[in-house]
Amino acid sequence: ESSYGALMDSAFVATNLYAGTAVELYHQPGVSSTYETASGVTQAKEYDRDLVFLRLLYGFDYALGEQVAIGLDADYLAEVGANGDSLLLRGGQTGFLFRPNLTVRVYRDADSGTQLALIGHGSFGAGIRAVPQGMLAALSDAIDSIADDPSGARSQCLAAGDLDCALGDGASVGDATKLTRRRYGGGGTAVWAQAMGRVLGFQVALGAEGARENISTALAGDVGATQVAAHAGFAPALNFAPSFPLGLTLEYRVELNHSRYSGNATVGIRDGAQTLGVNHRLGGGAYYTGRRDLLLGWTAGVAFLQDVDSSVIEAAASRATTLGGEPMEQPRAIVGSAQFEMRYFF
Repeated sequence: ESSYGALMDSAFVATNLYAGTAVELYHQPGVSSTYETASGVTQAKEYDRDLVFLRLLYGFDYALGEQVAIGLDADYLAEVGANGDSLLLRGGQTGFLFRPNLTVRVYRDADSGTQLALIGHGSFGAGIRAVPQGMLAALSDAIDSIADDPSGARSQCLAAGDLDCALGDGASVGDATKLTRRRYGGGGTAVWAQAMGRVLGFQVALGAEGARENISTALAGDVGATQVAAHAGFAPALNFAPSFPLGLTLEYRVELNHSRYSGNATVGIRDGAQTLGVNHRLGGGAYYTGRRDLLLGWTAGVAFLQDVDSSVIEAAASRATTLGGEPMEQPRAIVGSAQFEMRYFF
């Protein structure tokens, strides 16, 4: 049972309820934010993108006999910038992801300890982000009309801090700083589980997913992307029960992510612009395995991400223009994580 890891789907078919809480610290040094202003002047800024994530994770799997299980995973995410530049340019967000899934065990040999399962899933998510830089962009666009207002009322509104009044024409600072995101897709994974004696076992997974994501802002309109991802993972595990109620896991996962964008002249992305990123994730955990119906664990991990799509979010939120029509390639991000989780079996 300690083979239920944090980075991979499991080959096992069992009715269970899952809950977990995770904290992640994201650091991407030397991020370059380069754009053109409305007057055609090129601006450049380099900063360290530091973010904090809180995730609430829930899941329920229901076994329809010994071969098939259906389930639903739910993931709530809260994110906030962890330094001044990240707060200004990246802001903060909340979002959710639902992942219905179907697990079919296609092969099991009790004598050899071998299992093979196929897992299909859907993916439906949405979120909202507030980016303070959007307020500055909206004021920059409106500053000439504020100054030219013959009544002077809009200038008085600006001096009083009433930004909605200063922007005029029914504009809203809230809309200017808001970015919404929607994502839907699906995919599948094949998982091979192998027991090697009473204590040691491992799982190997291969999978792929396709998705469509749409980012919408009042400043830049819509930015759409078609995403295709493939992943592979390996997870050895030790379970010392019943001699000692302890399970240990180690996980490695590699991901290949490809995005193809729809054109957006305001953001400066040409139609068909593409990004390709390779991510590496490593995790390990310790679990209490003293009861057959309960699994309690703590996991920690580190990830090295080629997070090439993050600059698109900042460009869409600020009306910045990515030069040359291509999303800018950035340094790798490092993410450290810690997670506490509980899984109860019925």
